[in-house]
Amino acid sequence: MKTPQHTVPPSGRWARLRRSGFVLSAALALVLGMVSVQNAAADVPTSVLLVSPKVTSDAVNVTYAPFEVTVTCRLGGVGLEGGDFVNGRFVFPVSRDQLVQIVVPVGAQCYVDETKQGGANPVSIVYNGKGSSKFTDGPEAILEDGDPITILDADSNVAVITNNFDAGVLSVKKSVAGDGASAYGSGPFAVQVSCYFQDSLLTEGEISLVGGEVKPFSGKLPAGTVCSVSETANGGATSTTVQLGNENIESVTIGASDVLVDITNYFNVGYVAITKEVTGEGATTYGAGPFTAQVTCTYDVDDEATVVALPNSGEVILNAANNYSAMVSDGDGPFGIPAGSDCTVTEPKSGGATQIMTGDSVSVVGNETVDLNLKNVFDVGSMEIIKERKGDGVDIFGAGPFTVTVNCTYLVDGVLTGFTREAVLNNGNGYEATIDDVILGARCVVEESDDGGATSSEIYSDGEVFPVEGVEIVPDTFIEKGSGDLISLVRVPGTSVTVVNTFDAADLVIVKKRDGDGAPQFGAGPFTVGVSCLYNGNTYSLGAAGSQVLSQGNGYVATITGLPVGAACTVVEPDNGGAVSTVITPNNKDATRGAVVISSAGSTVQVVNTFKIGRLQISKVVDKNQVAPGGAAAYTVTVTNIGAVDFVDGQADDTLPTGAVLVSATGSPVVTGMKLNWTIASLPIGKSVSFTVLATFPNSGSYTNSFGVEAK
Repeated sequence: MKTPQHTVPPSGRWARLRRSGFVLSAALALVLGMVSVQNAAADVPTSVLLVSPKVTSDAVNVTYAPFEVTVTCRLGGVGLEGGDFVNGRFVFPVSRDQLVQIVVPVGAQCYVDETKQGGANPVSIVYNGKGSSKFTDGPEAILEDGDPITILDADSNVAVITNNFDAGVLSVKKSVAGDGASAYGSGPFAVQVSCYFQDSLLTEGEISLVGGEVKPFSGKLPAGTVCSVSETANGGATSTTVQLGNENIESVTIGASDVLVDITNYFNVGYVAITKEVTGEGATTYGAGPFTAQVTCTYDVDDEATVVALPNSGEVILNAANNYSAMVSDGDGPFGIPAGSDCTVTEPKSGGATQIMTGDSVSVVGNETVDLNLKNVFDVGSMEIIKERKGDGVDIFGAGPFTVTVNCTYLVDGVLTGFTREAVLNNGNGYEATIDDVILGARCVVEESDDGGATSSEIYSDGEVFPVEGVEIVPDTFIEKGSGDLISLVRVPGTSVTVVNTFDAADLVIVKKRDGDGAPQFGAGPFTVGVSCLYNGNTYSLGAAGSQVLSQGNGYVATITGLPVGAACTVVEPDNGGAVSTVITPNNKDATRGAVVISSAGSTVQVVNTFKIGRLQISKVVDKNQVAPGGAAAYTVTVTNIGAVDFVDGQADDTLPTGAVLVSATGSPVVTGMKLNWTIASLPIGKSVSFTVLATFPNSGSYTNSFGVEAK
């Protein structure tokens, strides 16, 4: 390569400086420029000064900004002037591994300095394999130390600038703290890192970490790199700090050693309590609970609403034991809920309340307890029961009392619950009663468990036949009564039921019929019949009417008036006047007991007595017609039933002849003096009974006895 020749002006100063480019060998890479000096008067021998910056660093994939190099030259003690040289200096940018060629007069003394090092440390400059130094600022620069570069008459003079960039690794540590760290601080977390080197973006990216993890962001970064570190996904943390050591930072500068940035997420928790208020007129009766509250809490996890996993799925039991107030708890104490969570409460099991009121949602505050409020209202109503009585028998047997049974059912958290109450309606309360303190919405069925002997009963509600499924209890109303200062509010039951009882009455006629051939002689009576009645399973009192006399005077007809229709009456005849048989109709297969149910048209019972004529034949036989005085003789008396009826409960009497002495008698008679008496318990038709008497006769003469038979 030929070295260009230059001329030098007589004054020793350069007329002008220009740059012209040319290419060196491939090994020298890129030549940015050449400086040449021309003068019309004379030529000065020139040579080439090659300036090349190098970089040493552990950092990789780094594009370094151009460095600034200042070349200061003097020839004969005078700074070069002209072109790019100003005050003896030529300042130019040069990139890593690029080569700048400067044509400088041979013999000039030059200093090469890297005035913009881009953060390199240290920087070394080697000229032709030896160290060099620099000038101080100013056109009359004075050598500080070392020797200047003396431009040799050679193809090239080489100044190599070596820039050393220390490198470090940026690592990020994820720490979690706070009472909720173990429950909510598992992550993952996202950290955004952006690194700038020499004012240009070097690298950026996102790191995903879990609590307690340390991760390097990238490989070695050159010293001077400035990295901003921020957390883009904090896992729902209450607060976050980014620290280098103990100092909060927004960015970090990479130096000669590795850098660890600690990002700490704080997970603070607070607590939620649920408080229950039970009100309403029915609170004492129906509001004991227990109640089940459902708490739901959500908190923001990286811009996504996330449901907090609460113990027992957020269900909290409120009852008398905890005074209707409880914390959300895991069983070991209050359960921590992330601070900032939004919590609401509902009540899936309200204990049958008629109204449920929930308070506003609350925001959880760290280390504090916030309250969620529930209010249950138990409203009640009442039912009036009015008794109406009608029918012919009202004044006879319709006074009551009456008993009405009210069965009410209502739902308590899906379970059918109920109660039974009774109301007695009588003359004392005007046949009206009120069932009060009944929870609204309850469905009540009204039955008359004791209708007081009514023939029939009907139940109505609001003028309609009482529905089988019952009626629903609705709110009571209030009306004003009185005037002036004496006005008062009177409660009017919202539900009204009317129970109508009908008391129908009819007569029982008892007719006597006398039958048989003995009736004219023996059937005149009077006859007595007994009457007893059951009504609705209970004895119906007839008083004196329970005994009726049937005689010729009343035509053998008796009437009992005003009996309840439907009463079951029994008629018996304790004294049938000697009739051989009695048949009472109608009956229940027992002809001696009449049975009849009183109908609305009245009922009749017929008592038929049959009278027949009975006949007994008495015969006497003696074993001897004559005996000597003092001798004994026997006679037998036979009684034979030759009539149409059995002889029962009778007796036979025999009076001994005067003077006779009784020896013995059959049939075990009762002997009273001269009289013997036998009992004849029964002597059926066609049958006979005999009695034999043995006696002595002390004296002569004729002896006659007297024998008779009669009913007792």
